[in-house]
Amino acid sequence: MDKFGFKPLMLIISFLEISIAASFYFIVSINILYLISVLLVSLCIGGHFSLLAPLFNKVYGVSIGPQAYGICGIFIGLANLTGPLLCAFFLKEKI
Repeated sequence: MDKFGFKPLMLIISFLEISIAASFYFIVSINILYLISVLLVSLCIGGHFSLLAPLFNKVYGVSIGPQAYGICGIFIGLANLTGPLLCAFFLKEKI
């Protein structure tokens, strides 16, 4: 991150993740392509987490940064749990 900076790397990873996620609708019927796409999105999410950790230390300092990153991780986990629950309640058709 020190060599390239936070913004360019985050923009590249976000663009890749959005473009892969946009293709889900078209490749959901092809199992292997769908599996590869899900793995690529997971790889992008891992990139987000690896970029955010040093940013929290830079913004909040070494003493509070890890605590803020941990709290952010807790809320990200809760958001990931609520997504499938919301889909189960609001989607009528099972795909």
